[in-house]
Amino acid sequence: MEEKNFTLAKRDLPERIVIGVSGHIDSSNAAAFSEELTSLRDSSPEKKVELDLEGLQYISSAGLRVLLNLQKKENGNSKVRLSLVSDNIYKILDSTGFNRIFEVRRIPRDFTLGDAPEINRGGNGVVYRIDEDTILKLYYPNIPYSTVEDEQMTATNALVAGVPAAIAYDTVRCDDRYGVLFEMVKSDTLSKKIMDASPEDVPVWGRKMGAFLKELHTIKADPKEFPSIKDIYIRNIRRLGDLITQEQMERIIGAIRSVPDRETLVHGDFHGRNVMVQEDGSFLLIDLTDLSYGHPAFDLYETCLTAHAGERFIGSIGLNVERAATVWDSLYREYTGIGEDSAITQKEQILGAFSCIRLLDSVAMSARLDDDTRRRVLEKGLELLPHFEKVAPMADAVL
Repeated sequence: MEEKNFTLAKRDLPERIVIGVSGHIDSSNAAAFSEELTSLRDSSPEKKVELDLEGLQYISSAGLRVLLNLQKKENGNSKVRLSLVSDNIYKILDSTGFNRIFEVRRIPRDFTLGDAPEINRGGNGVVYRIDEDTILKLYYPNIPYSTVEDEQMTATNALVAGVPAAIAYDTVRCDDRYGVLFEMVKSDTLSKKIMDASPEDVPVWGRKMGAFLKELHTIKADPKEFPSIKDIYIRNIRRLGDLITQEQMERIIGAIRSVPDRETLVHGDFHGRNVMVQEDGSFLLIDLTDLSYGHPAFDLYETCLTAHAGERFIGSIGLNVERAATVWDSLYREYTGIGEDSAITQKEQILGAFSCIRLLDSVAMSARLDDDTRRRVLEKGLELLPHFEKVAPMADAVL
């Protein structure tokens, strides 16, 4: 009995399945390769498919025919992505014209982090200052390369759309982690600027932040280039699975869908650690993982939440409780033009209800929560659900 000489491994991502292909594929095992590949692909027919070829050592014309048949079965508008393609495999794909049939992504170059200082840390990775011109967003080890590539593509689309964002110019690999290099000349995070400022200057930074966010929300997003923030939340909430009942799932998704539709560009995680301040005082956005289109309330509630959530958010946004509250107050007054405290309080009550989806989203997406924290956050999110259902259709009232 001949040895198979290849292995396939499937990983499920929210929008695609990634099938890792390792070994040696030729006429002796192409039929078995086709059978296993088809079975794995058919297990998630609603998702796009990506083949991770980092472990593929050789593929003959018989193996290429299997890939071609896979592509023919896909939607005519969707190219199968071949990622982490080595130089040897790329030469084969290039000489046969397959690099025009498939979406081919080569293995990123190796990069040494050295003693680069950390300047930011978030849910997906850590940002390091490489030199005065460059920062590196290095993703955590469990995040696949395709996610890293997607952020680089999103950053490019953002620049084309007119977003003041950092320029992503390369993807790299550091040991078992992947990252994106951004051009970021002599800049600090906005949170650091705020923490270094005198008390009387903190509201000034808040007003600048509010003006920047309002300007961002004047940009109309092309739905062909950016996802819907509603779809992002719904996709993530579905991952709660058995943690909630089917009725609760339907109520959460229904409330998200009831938020008024907008084609406004939204950041999806707007706070001071995701804004860089350059030497000339201008702002640039980083961490564009959830850059999307939707109602501005989805950005405003994030900033409101961090201002009122207490000490546990210090690590994530880089501000202490007092300065976070001051920044939010001045930001929101600048954004809305409202001066009356009572009017601000009424609008904050609506924004506070949106915390429901952030809490539930964090349970679904954060692998770093311990069981006790996950339970408490889930309970709090569900406690806010009736309020969120009530105010979601009223999101325009917070503008």
